[in-house]
Amino acid sequence: MTKGERDKREAEKKARLEQKGSIGGVELPLNRGQLQIVFWALSGMFFFRQIFVPKVGTFDLWFFGMLLSAVCLVPMWLWVSGRVHGLPLWPLYCLSLIPSYCMQFINASETVKPYTQQEQLKAVLTMIGFVSIGSLIVNQLTNRNPPPAPLVRAFDLEKSKPMLVGFVVLGLVFSLSLDFLWQFGGGMVSAIRGVTTSLSNLGIFGLCILWGQRRLNAAQVGLVLLALGLLFFRNASGLILAAILGQVGLAFVAFVLGRQKIPWVPLGILIGVITVLHAGKHQMRKQYWTEGLQGSNRVTWYEMPGFYSEWFAKGLEVLASGGKSDEGDKVSSAGERGSMVHLLLMVQQKTPSQVPFLNGETYRYLPEMLVPRIFSKDKAVSHVGNMILSLHYGLLDYEGIFKTSIGFDPIVEGFANFGYLGVALTAILMGFVIGGITQLGCSTPMLSYRFLLAVLVMAGLVGSNNTVGVMTTVIW
Repeated sequence: MTKGERDKREAEKKARLEQKGSIGGVELPLNRGQLQIVFWALSGMFFFRQIFVPKVGTFDLWFFGMLLSAVCLVPMWLWVSGRVHGLPLWPLYCLSLIPSYCMQFINASETVKPYTQQEQLKAVLTMIGFVSIGSLIVNQLTNRNPPPAPLVRAFDLEKSKPMLVGFVVLGLVFSLSLDFLWQFGGGMVSAIRGVTTSLSNLGIFGLCILWGQRRLNAAQVGLVLLALGLLFFRNASGLILAAILGQVGLAFVAFVLGRQKIPWVPLGILIGVITVLHAGKHQMRKQYWTEGLQGSNRVTWYEMPGFYSEWFAKGLEVLASGGKSDEGDKVSSAGERGSMVHLLLMVQQKTPSQVPFLNGETYRYLPEMLVPRIFSKDKAVSHVGNMILSLHYGLLDYEGIFKTSIGFDPIVEGFANFGYLGVALTAILMGFVIGGITQLGCSTPMLSYRFLLAVLVMAGLVGSNNTVGVMTTVIW
């Protein structure tokens, strides 16, 4: 290579790093070079901690977790470096696999230790194959920005302010009316939930963009903050933080895109509050779930100030004690509670030596799930896949599946049905669907219907440890 060619390549690399990426026609607040610095800094902090913190398990478990973590980070690196475009649906989904799979190996979870080294390696290689196949398909679909569509439908934000506020209020009203609505049957509630959740997320996204762009006056900002605050506090009162994390993240991302800069101080405060609440939720659940709360929103408005004060105080106590409850028990982490790796290990160990493959039984009900229950009252529930898997592997009896739900994700479900072929087919299907939706939202305005479809899918997909049936129903 001549000096001139090297100089040309260096100039092209520098120009690429200085170029700002864009989402929905809006430039990101950081250029490609800055995004890569942030990515490598956060990744380095993660790996540095795992390398230098004293190991709690064997080297093999630690290595398996680190290897799988690196593989799950690759899709986000491809997006940060500008090699793929659009909303990072697949990269965020792969990141959500780190707490539910990778950390269980790194932390030598009790759910992983009973299995042999060969069985653990088999699970890790299965996950690497799944992420690699899905990434290959998504990258092929999103490695170029398509030319802008000549005509797209989109919201006019300025004219849509009252409607967007109405969407958020609608979500709040649904949350308040949930106990009342259950009296009329689950089908009606499911239909209303699907509509109100989607519209509420659209309202949050649109209003926070306007807020970031300083297109709301002081009174309107106050109204938005009040509506969002009431919605978040109401949804979190069931002591399931996952119920609000998606909406909080959606609001923050929309604000950043509108303001064109990252508000570091509010971000730090938000992370601190969530950390404290997460630390205290174990103790709160022990108290309130035994009193009948069990994840529903039964804390009245006048009880909420005392409820959240108590929750915050318990969280601070747990953090001050090094992560232990007042009884001295280690508080289960979010990753431990949301772990999927032990289910994959169990399914791979038992199938087909002890139980046969399901051969597509959990997928049989997918077509009827696309029909709203108000038109098909006798259709199978969306969690029928979880029920079949729980019965098939002896985790629950017939009565138990109607009282308790065990979450199986698409990877575990795929292996239970067709083995490694099922995992590969699941990766291919998810790759085409997620890649197609991502591509549909590329080169379109942020408030276009296409882009907002990708936003709604992202809100329902990230961190969703559900079977294909549940994911299909949520996205549909």
